[in-house]
Amino acid sequence: MVVFGVVGALAAALTLSFRPSKDAVATAEAERAKRWLGRVFNVALTEGRFFELRYSTTYSSWITVHWLDTNEDETFESGGRCYFKADGGSYKSSYSPVWHTLTPAVTLKIAADRSNKAKVLKYLVISGKCLITLRDNP
Repeated sequence: MVVFGVVGALAAALTLSFRPSKDAVATAEAERAKRWLGRVFNVALTEGRFFELRYSTTYSSWITVHWLDTNEDETFESGGRCYFKADGGSYKSSYSPVWHTLTPAVTLKIAADRSNKAKVLKYLVISGKCLITLRDNP
């Protein structure tokens, strides 16, 4: 009986020690958001579709694309694995496939939790010319 208890405790300790940190999970999820945005811009450019990119000025787990031609929303939801926050007064940007531009450009802070004092892990930067980068510094 004691042996089973010791083996169980060791198994639990090993399982917890090999689990990725919240910061690593948040960074991986930010990379996934970057790929999702890249796909959105590719679809918009090749199909000639205008959209609004909507985001929050407080930490939230979503980024939304509102397609103007169909009036439909498409949302990236992190499921709480990372949180996005835009600084400044803007909560949306407009994309034009004619010029392949996003106005205004936006930088989203990436954090592992949604508190106001959360440590910024990465910056998801989308330039006015639609270059999407995940950076350590803005």
